[in-house]
Amino acid sequence: MAAEPHELIENETLLGELFVKGTSAAYQLENTLQIQQPIKDVVLQLKQPAPNRFWKLRGRPYFDEDEHFKGYRFVAHDFSESHALQVSAAERERHDAIVRMTAIIAHDFNNYLATVVGSLDVLEFRENLSAAGEKALNNARNGAMRAAKVTHDLLSFTKDHKLQNAKQVNCLKAVQEVSREIISAHGQGLIFQIDIDEGLHVLVDVVTFHRALRNLMENAAKAMLSSGYVDVTATLAKDARVELRIRDYGAGISEEILDRIFEPFFTTRHGEGGAGLGLAMVRGFAHKSDGEVQLQNAGPGAEAILTLPLAIPMAQPVQHPTNETASPRQNANYSGRKALVIEDNPELLQTLNEMLTDLGFNVTNAESIAELQYRVDPEDPLDLIVSDAVLSDGHAFQPVEDLRRACKTSPGVVYVSGFSKVKPPHGTDVLLKPFSLKDLSERIHAVLSHQPPQFAARDVQYYQANKI
Repeated sequence: MAAEPHELIENETLLGELFVKGTSAAYQLENTLQIQQPIKDVVLQLKQPAPNRFWKLRGRPYFDEDEHFKGYRFVAHDFSESHALQVSAAERERHDAIVRMTAIIAHDFNNYLATVVGSLDVLEFRENLSAAGEKALNNARNGAMRAAKVTHDLLSFTKDHKLQNAKQVNCLKAVQEVSREIISAHGQGLIFQIDIDEGLHVLVDVVTFHRALRNLMENAAKAMLSSGYVDVTATLAKDARVELRIRDYGAGISEEILDRIFEPFFTTRHGEGGAGLGLAMVRGFAHKSDGEVQLQNAGPGAEAILTLPLAIPMAQPVQHPTNETASPRQNANYSGRKALVIEDNPELLQTLNEMLTDLGFNVTNAESIAELQYRVDPEDPLDLIVSDAVLSDGHAFQPVEDLRRACKTSPGVVYVSGFSKVKPPHGTDVLLKPFSLKDLSERIHAVLSHQPPQFAARDVQYYQANKI
């Protein structure tokens, strides 16, 4: 800088006018000045009119001929671009750490919820409950499934999560269904004005799409204080995309938080039980569907724009998810058939044992891969294996496949997982935690209905020679 260097440092008013105080860097500089030590690469943020600019300072104190301190001689250069890169890298590291922690928490909670939901189903299946008992049980189940939605939302913005098979979904029917649910919850004072061509379809995972729509439309309803109009439109955009717009006429979004609105755990509704996961889930869903989502002020109100891939309609579009519950398969009777459960969580192991027993199976348990060699003889008949995908002593796929090939009866295999990024071996299936007795029964029916694979004699010999 051309200005007298010591004047900048000695004049506190001028220093306060130039740099943002209260930061760790400003505190470091003040301490350095007090003890008259050299300034070593201190990065300070400029105030207005350049609030996004940063200077890096380097300098030394200088003294007159009588050894009286006179100030600092220093150099300063614009460090804004480098600082932005460093901040971006730090933000990525923090985001990755949050993602890893979130995936672990969601996985553990899915284990607990699988135990709760499964146990409730067993109780309902076995006991002749009173009307009050049925009501209490359904309340508990609904609470557990709401908690399951939270873990799903957590996973939706982690690297662990992947969408299920994308299918064509009718936009109009999906929006109409969600609007009915929201009006039922908020009252008839809320009116959704829907303008969507009935032939418009998107290529998405139907359950996650339904959840994303509900989050966006629910936010619009809350912005209208559950009374007034919300516009929902869908149009064909370029590049084979469908653009869904959801607009409210509420107060809009503060410009200060607009850039943070999709951040995980960011919420403006702390007093309303908001966890800050809804919009983060929507963004995760959009990105993993090869789409995008935006949220902007529309004056008045706010508008969400969800862009998704266009689907060419087929003869029979997929059915939209409903909240209806059903009992386990009426024709599911596996009396006398044998099942092996491999699960390292003791409570969930017991719950799976009870669920399979209610379906008629004779059940054998193993709590680890190492335990298989003591629990299972490939010569004995085995009809079904239900195994956690990841156990405390390793991944289950290869050991289970070895056992499956060695068994003479070629058992069906259902893997259960608290993670959703699971690609099972050919001929097997995955059931995501938590799941109901009905879900388990249907998945078992599916794997046992398939033509059993034919394994060569060498596969049996391999297992016997390489017992786990």
